Amino acid sequence: MRREAWNNVINLNLTAAFMLSKVIGKEMIKNKKGRVIHIASTGGLRAGANFSAYGASKAGLIHFLKSLALEWAPYRINVNAIAPTATETQFTAEYYAQYPEKKQATIKNHPFGRLGKVEDYVGAAVYLASPASEFVNGEVIVIDSGKII
Repeated sequence: MRREAWNNVINLNLTAAFMLSKVIGKEMIKNKKGRVIHIASTGGLRAGANFSAYGASKAGLIHFLKSLALEWAPYRINVNAIAPTATETQFTAEYYAQYPEKKQATIKNHPFGRLGKVEDYVGAAVYLASPASEFVNGEVIVIDSGKII
């Protein structure tokens, strides 16, 4: 992997979350309340061949949100994340069109026998944004149908 490619992934998945958190955090701290929901990934929890930059960026995001959750707890700001699995998107459709065997291998590792859909993550986001999750802080909700590996 070229350094430029590494930097692009880290900047998109980790540095952008840091910068956005700085901006929104100022207002939330001033108001002494808030909810931050990051989009992590199961890739930040499980190693995968040829995904080192992506996995490192998402693992870094998870550590960042857990630290931020502790730092911002005195201001009643909850910082959590959703960790989706491989999900049907335009990007993954293009990737799997090139590597159909990888799509089948990925689906095989999901007990529900399919990739995730964007709609699968809405409920967790609504929960984390709601008063029902008032005591949930620094957590990562994994949504992967109980993926095997």
